[in-house]
Amino acid sequence: MRSDTTPLVIDYLSEEFQQDPWPLYAALRNEEPIHWSEKQHCYFLSKNEHIKQILLDKENFTVEHPFRTTRHLFGSTIIDMDGKKHSEKRPIISNQFKPSAMQNGMIEAVKQIIKEVIDRIPSEKEVDFINDVAIPIPMTIIMEAIGLPKEDAMWVYFKMRPIIIHLNNPKSHFQAALEASDELYAYIEKIVAQNTSHGMINQFKIAVEKGQWSQEDMNRHIVLLLSAGSETTACSIANIMTILLNKPPEMARAMRDVDYQKAVIKESLRWQPPLHTTTRICKNDYMLDNVLIPKGKFIILLLASANRDEDVYENPEQWDPARKEKVNLSFSMGSHNCLGFNLAKLELEETFSQLFDRFNDIKLIQKERPIIQGQTFRIPQKLKLTFSKRTN
Repeated sequence: MRSDTTPLVIDYLSEEFQQDPWPLYAALRNEEPIHWSEKQHCYFLSKNEHIKQILLDKENFTVEHPFRTTRHLFGSTIIDMDGKKHSEKRPIISNQFKPSAMQNGMIEAVKQIIKEVIDRIPSEKEVDFINDVAIPIPMTIIMEAIGLPKEDAMWVYFKMRPIIIHLNNPKSHFQAALEASDELYAYIEKIVAQNTSHGMINQFKIAVEKGQWSQEDMNRHIVLLLSAGSETTACSIANIMTILLNKPPEMARAMRDVDYQKAVIKESLRWQPPLHTTTRICKNDYMLDNVLIPKGKFIILLLASANRDEDVYENPEQWDPARKEKVNLSFSMGSHNCLGFNLAKLELEETFSQLFDRFNDIKLIQKERPIIQGQTFRIPQKLKLTFSKRTN
């Protein structure tokens, strides 16, 4: 437990931080909102106002840097591009996530995939909610959306584990992550060569034919989409369920009130986002509230801390689906906001709508209370539940 005289230190590897970073975030906001870490050799920003300022300032801050973990794993992709390259290449993907594009069969596909997963949940028997529900739903959906065989979804998920582990802790599993990436590239090339692909891949192939992308660009972005389109949504499904299990009256209300379900999802994403940080690099010497950030320094933006900023939210530490504040930074903002937000929102709302239509009693049966934890991606380590079907 930190005392008032203990220096502020961010230690991602400590069990205390992984299980409960919120007291440290609050201390940073109140004592040192622009924090230089000697241990990490970077700045940490914790205030909502500062973080928004950086996210929207393309002149002074960038995502481009040869030593970023994502650049090493995925090569040159839109998450590590800015300027003209980013504005030319991002629409190749982002256009596929527009509501108008998703209307073309994707919404019904999402509903059907979720139904198939929920149909497999037995009544009155132990269910591993994370591995049997939270992971298969987004993994199968992103496979279908991209145009890869959905029956391969869990093989792809487990093949991606070294990549996700390395993203979670860049000091580990780098070689295993590279080997997994190579296997996934070979798998994608095989599917594309068979000409049996559908979905986004068909649009990506057009971009290759037009010279907007190379074949390698397409492969890189598909692996990126597989990672981004599954991990955060799986964490969100598990986290929302964990929150409701700890709040039985709110769980009961969410089961009978669709509008309340949507409010629960939105507030849970603010209160316990699946991803806590994003990174920028300072392009020029920059003065932020009388603190000089030198050119070339990395800046870690604590999005989760911004979501609990006392200057923005009333009683920010309280989980309150009825809160008036409408905007949070869980999906970031600016030119690098989450392009899959509309799909993720649809998946979360449809998952809990179908779960609560089907079951009227959901119980935690493991002895230990689930704790939402982690370094980069945050999720309970396990969630063993039983479900009771509605009789009417």
